[in-house]
Amino acid sequence: MDKQKAKTDDQLVAKILAGDDDAFGEIVDRYQAALNRYVKGIVFSEASAADVVQEAFIKSYVNLRSYRPGKKFSSWLYRIAHNEAISYLRRHRREVTIEDENWFDRIIDDKLEVEKLVDRKINHQKLNVALMKLKEKYRSPLVLSSIEGKSYEEISEILRIPVNTVGTRIRRAKQQLKVLLSEKGGIDG
Repeated sequence: MDKQKAKTDDQLVAKILAGDDDAFGEIVDRYQAALNRYVKGIVFSEASAADVVQEAFIKSYVNLRSYRPGKKFSSWLYRIAHNEAISYLRRHRREVTIEDENWFDRIIDDKLEVEKLVDRKINHQKLNVALMKLKEKYRSPLVLSSIEGKSYEEISEILRIPVNTVGTRIRRAKQQLKVLLSEKGGIDG
């Protein structure tokens, strides 16, 4: 198993294209948790994110021949997941909520003390409302950067926008969040 884990994405893709369907299982194992986290940041539901990611894996398997070896496989896969998440949002224009309270800590970068747990819950709800109001074009780069730890170059490839635009959208997303949160009474310390 250690030998398999050492395989690169391109090596696994080559094995899959040669007929080794088990190699696709390793791709799924390698990326499922991260894709679920990313997609959940777009659709705000764990169950929906799981469905979207499953669809993304199916599409990636069906379209694996369109992947160009030498390019970053993870960016190609994230792009498929991103497109599926956006399609999901278009089909399901209902209000959704963030289920993972760790989002608050990751986006606001604030370590809250135990005695502030009640304030944390209120702040989490405020952040939830604010994130829902962000346009997807700002929310996606913010999630990829703050939650997934993707570089601006990777985000550029995933979202198919220039690197400078990635930085601009992340900055604007943070500015908009700040304004939205201050309109809602702010984030309490």
